[in-house]
Amino acid sequence: MKRLLSRGKNWSVITSNEVDETTKLLQRGADILLIGPGASPSLIETWHTIAGDSNTTVIEHYGGGSGLLYNEIQEYLDHLKHS
Repeated sequence: MKRLLSRGKNWSVITSNEVDETTKLLQRGADILLIGPGASPSLIETWHTIAGDSNTTVIEHYGGGSGLLYNEIQEYLDHLKHS
């Protein structure tokens, strides 16, 4: 995942598979939290709450290939750039 996301121009990527580490990273603030398969609905809800408090955008991606994922993130970043 990190290799795929690191191909984005000027993207800084931190990956985590640990709940506590992800929560701490999110509390410190991030531009985007990318959630993939495996997280429980209650955990996702918690992360959405923390993300809202830190102005982090949450993108839930559950499949569709690497090109789709890259495009979802790039579309969001392009939107920010033009806002």
